[in-house]
Amino acid sequence: LKLNGKGNRIQLESDIINGPSSSNPRDLTLHDQRLFFTANNRSNGRELWTVGPSIQGPSGESGAASTKALVSENKTFVYQFSNNPSEETTWKINGGTDSSLFKINTKSGALAFKSAPNYEKPDDQNKDNVYEVFVRSIASNSGYKSDQMVQVRVINKNEKSDPQINDPSDEILYYTEACGAMTANGPLNPCDVTNPGSGSIPNTGSGSSSGSIPTVRGNSELTSDGKSNYNSYNSAIDDYNNEDIIDPCDWADVAKIVADSQLTFENDPTLAQHFNRYFASACNLSNLII
Repeated sequence: LKLNGKGNRIQLESDIINGPSSSNPRDLTLHDQRLFFTANNRSNGRELWTVGPSIQGPSGESGAASTKALVSENKTFVYQFSNNPSEETTWKINGGTDSSLFKINTKSGALAFKSAPNYEKPDDQNKDNVYEVFVRSIASNSGYKSDQMVQVRVINKNEKSDPQINDPSDEILYYTEACGAMTANGPLNPCDVTNPGSGSIPNTGSGSSSGSIPTVRGNSELTSDGKSNYNSYNSAIDDYNNEDIIDPCDWADVAKIVADSQLTFENDPTLAQHFNRYFASACNLSNLII
């Protein structure tokens, strides 16, 4: 902060411990034009800190050094990054083994592939459908910088010719309050998604800002990957509810992938049930998650 002008005042960047108590910062070290120090935040004890914006990625806590995202093949959008606390920011790509395959909106923080990835023909360096890129946030007022490494995992999208999708089955998998018995092919009994008054799935939207989808509370008993799935799914809901999105239902594919993964690897049907009830009806999707 330049202090030689009138009206310039030192401002608080952030408060590690709310209230009058001090986090006792010490060991201040300058490296590559960035300030590092140690401080105690009570819950985790003394840790290494740096001054600057705290990036919120698709998984993990705000300010984490790395984050993970799931993207369906043939889709370019990855994630819309944000800072905590929110402030005027410039975004850029700052390296990574697969950085040349990505682009980012310098103002909004929207990260996307330059070309839609193909699961069968991966372009990442390791050819394992896991793409690595560093995202940098630069605070406009202070010039502080923060980086986050993003691992983007591309998921194989079921083709329409997949026989498993068209395999009829009337086996009851679970029950919903709105439509009762649910099978692999949808509700066992007719369920009018356009008339919530008849005990059906509520039509919360039509791929626009006409309605919003509620987020889902996380399950504390899950593994760290399972909790990350909850975060990714809720991020998809936030993106859907964003009025600025050209086609909010593009995010339904991401939500479906995450919900299906949660059911497959964590045996937790919560996200699958939520997807069938809200996303599927809002975006007029015929294929529900088992």
